[in-house]
Amino acid sequence: MDLLIISILRIGYEQLEENSMEPAAWGILGTLIGALASIGTTFINNGHNSRISKEEREEKLRIESNAFQRETLLRLLDEIDEFTVLVIEFHILDIHQKDQIDGDKRHDMFMKSVRKRDAIYLLIQRVLNDEIREGFSNINTQFKTLLRHKIGIPELKKNVEIHQDMIRDFVLLIGEALRETYSD
Repeated sequence: MDLLIISILRIGYEQLEENSMEPAAWGILGTLIGALASIGTTFINNGHNSRISKEEREEKLRIESNAFQRETLLRLLDEIDEFTVLVIEFHILDIHQKDQIDGDKRHDMFMKSVRKRDAIYLLIQRVLNDEIREGFSNINTQFKTLLRHKIGIPELKKNVEIHQDMIRDFVLLIGEALRETYSD
């Protein structure tokens, strides 16, 4: 496009030197230069508007993604809390009312904890933070150990302390990820 403008100007200059350029030719030359300048300005503005529009779409997507992560992480905290309570209740009931629990009730409690764990798995897949996914994997391994073995009160207390530490670290990690979704 620049070459075209230069060529038109060169032709106009050559005509000017010969003093033979008609006023109509000057009019056509001015119209062409004006049209080319208008086209160039339009092209530049469209590129600028397109870039601004793209940046706005990216910002909107980032905001929506952060909101989605926030919602997921908050739900994950609730589910982890409920899951932890279920597992501990399961073992306390198992220890204190061992003879009074029938197999169906034990199975129902076990299945409730499994369903809760599965709900957590679904949420974990939506989390972008790899450390959180890995942290839950570690917690889940420990909970599986608790659920599979009948343990006495001393072992339960020890395991609960271990789990409390793991859960605390996990919750701190989620809190860190939550704060990141509020920044910017």
